[in-house]
Amino acid sequence: MRLNRHLLPLIAILLALTLAAGCGRSNSAAVVGQVSLDGLPLTQGTVVFHPTAEGATATAALDAQGFYELKTGGLTGLPAGDYIVTVVSTAGVVEPGKNRPQALPGKLVTPPQYRSRSKSPLRFSVKPGSNQFDIELSSP
Repeated sequence: MRLNRHLLPLIAILLALTLAAGCGRSNSAAVVGQVSLDGLPLTQGTVVFHPTAEGATATAALDAQGFYELKTGGLTGLPAGDYIVTVVSTAGVVEPGKNRPQALPGKLVTPPQYRSRSKSPLRFSVKPGSNQFDIELSSP
């Protein structure tokens, strides 16, 4: 059976679109919130949403008021699903010095259980659309 040479490019395009549609999960959800420790906003650090099933993690940097907006790779949002959340925050920075050409993060302020995926008690179910999860951490 011979295929028409004009039909081959169309078949290739349809195959590529079909494969692209089936690859991965889409970022159907947006997640924002504020992180605080003992009632005070954390002003620097990182929030990470780890999927409980397969998939990429979503991350966000905390701003000066403790607010975050998750991104997966370079795209805003993440796929809907269940997530374990970790938070790592530091206080201040260690300035560059004679033997240290770059500034380093300061002292860790988040308690250990919030920094570890295996120990974190933070679990959220992300629904399609807009989600807001304010994360309240407490010191031991």
